Amino acid sequence: LRNVAQSNKNVVLSLGQFLAQQVLLMNPGTLPIWVGGLFWLFAARKGRPYLSLGIAYLVTLAEFILLHGKVYYLAPAYPMLFAAGAVAYEDWCRERLTWVKPMLLAGVVAMGAILAPVVLPILPPATLLAYMQALPISVPRTETSHTAALPQHFSDQFGWRELTASVARAYHSLPPNEQRTTATFAQNYGEAAAIDFFGPALGLPHAISGHQNYYLWGPGDYTVTTMLILAQVD
Repeated sequence: LRNVAQSNKNVVLSLGQFLAQQVLLMNPGTLPIWVGGLFWLFAARKGRPYLSLGIAYLVTLAEFILLHGKVYYLAPAYPMLFAAGAVAYEDWCRERLTWVKPMLLAGVVAMGAILAPVVLPILPPATLLAYMQALPISVPRTETSHTAALPQHFSDQFGWRELTASVARAYHSLPPNEQRTTATFAQNYGEAAAIDFFGPALGLPHAISGHQNYYLWGPGDYTVTTMLILAQVD
C-alpha cells in the first residue's frame, strides 16, 4: 500500500467517505446485521470467546483507512460479522421483537435488488448507465486514472481481446527469426494477464511486467533482443 500510495494510483478517501463506502459495498440493508454483530462480539457474554474477531476487524479497518487502501480490500472481513450478527439477532428476537428479523430480511432483499445491476452484469452497458443515473447514489471511483462512465469493475472487462490482437499484429509483423527473441512488456498486470490468457491462441509468448506479482515472476527464460512495450497514451 505504501508503494501504491507513491504512484498516486488509488483515490484517497477521508474517514467518513471510507466508512460510508463500506456501508454501500456491503449492501446498506445489511448494516444493522454486521454492526449488531460487531457490538455482540464486544458486549455480549456469548460473544466474548470470539472477541478476537471484532478486534481483527477494527485493526484491519484502521490499517486500510490510514494506508489508504481501496474500500473493497476489507470485504473478506464481513462474513464473520454477518455470522455474529445472525447469532445476536436470534438471541435478541427469540421471545420479543420477533418482527425485527423479517424487517431485516426485507431490507436486505430490497436493497440487494436495487443495487444488483450495479454489481452484477445484468444490464447491457447503455441500459446500465441510464439506470445508474436514475439512482440517488453514485458508484465511487477507486483509482485516480479511471474516467469511464461505467464503474471500473465493468469497464475493465472490455478491450482485452482487442489489445491482445493488436500486440499479435505487431509481433507477427516481425521476421520469424526476430520473433524468437522478442518479448512483450506490459505496464500493468491486467495487460500482461490479457496477453497470457488470450495470447497463446494468437501465437504470442507469455508477457513480462514489473507490476505486482509479475515483478516477482521475473522475465522467465527469455533471450531478448527485441521488446514490444505496451505504452499507455492519454
